[in-house]
Amino acid sequence: MTTLLPPPKSVNLRGASFGAVSFRLPHKPLIEYALILVGVVSVLAFNRPPPITLFQPPAHVLTEIQDMGEKLSLPSKTYAVLVRGRSLPELLAHEKALQTTLDLAIQNGQLISYRMLAQHLPPDHAYALPVDDFRQRARAALGQAGMSADFADQQVQAYEQATLLAPIQHQDLQRFTETRAMAERLMVSENGWQETVDLTLPPHTPQPAFQINTPNAELVNRLDPVQNTLNTLRTQIATWLMVGLVGGVAILALGLRDWKQALRIFRTSCAVLGASACILLITYGAISMFQMIAMVLVVGIGVDYSLILTRIRTDTNETATASVFICATTTLIAFFVLSLSQVQVLHQMGVAVLIGLGLMLCLTLSKSGHPE
Repeated sequence: MTTLLPPPKSVNLRGASFGAVSFRLPHKPLIEYALILVGVVSVLAFNRPPPITLFQPPAHVLTEIQDMGEKLSLPSKTYAVLVRGRSLPELLAHEKALQTTLDLAIQNGQLISYRMLAQHLPPDHAYALPVDDFRQRARAALGQAGMSADFADQQVQAYEQATLLAPIQHQDLQRFTETRAMAERLMVSENGWQETVDLTLPPHTPQPAFQINTPNAELVNRLDPVQNTLNTLRTQIATWLMVGLVGGVAILALGLRDWKQALRIFRTSCAVLGASACILLITYGAISMFQMIAMVLVVGIGVDYSLILTRIRTDTNETATASVFICATTTLIAFFVLSLSQVQVLHQMGVAVLIGLGLMLCLTLSKSGHPE
């Protein structure tokens, strides 16, 4: 006697078919072209260099650091004055002329303090006084102080020795702990001497409110080189992003053997980039370097989802559709958590990928109102 048992039921991942989750979007090609145009116009018209805040600590830590800096009267580390001279005496003479402007700024409340070499070293003309004149001045000063005029001979002897000393060199300042900080602000080259005069601005002052008109002195922003480097990187990232997108579409076309389908994916990807750029500009006022890197992830992940969803567009298999949506949901949740971070790098990448991937899914799920 033979008993036939029914085959065991297979366990499938239940879900909805693609037709149940897709929706019809009238004039979808025109909408995507419009999003591309809006993105390009927004970037060209409203984009600006983003503030350098990516590597700053969270807000409460930054506030504590600023409070400590104000208590210790530390330099602002953002603005400084570059003073140049062909020799050390010429540098000191230029700094003496600059002191008048900086002292006036302190009197007007536009500056708290500054540090320069001329505050500690006198220029060469301080030793231009003849010895006899120095002796007479020393005797008069000692007499006014109620001291014996005989001490003037000792001061004259020290003065004569000072006039015979060799000029101070940069390595001389590095020999002692007290003068090592001065040496760090100096740069000596074949073109002469240059000192970076540190400025301590009042709290909540983004930039100096006074002008530097002293010859051979220039007000500089120390963040300019960093900003220029970031702008160059942003341009390179944008260029390679478009090159990679075009190359990826070419590979898709060769693999699918369908240029129309590859161009539709390319059009959707460009529309997502344009819409994401517009949203980021409205939200942050600028597109940072890390947000542009996040757009690379959006294009890579979005093209994969577009390809998979396009391939199962006519498929009624619920398992395939549910698997794609579970994968997309976990990805969105992961980048949503990153967007909540107080660290700027993680926050900006999370927001950019969250916006871009959400738009990519919406445009991929939509169907045009008429055959393309």
